[in-house]
Amino acid sequence: ALAADAESRAVEVLARGGVDARWLAGRVAGVLAAEESRRG
Repeated sequence: ALAADAESRAVEVLARGGVDARWLAGRVAGVLAAEESRRG
């Protein structure tokens, strides 16, 4: 659920043209990686 929420928020921001796509992709990837490592 968290990943899907982050993704939809990212799509929203990109639709408004507020963030660089590459930076955002890296940010989302980092968050997802952190979630994975927390789960073990």
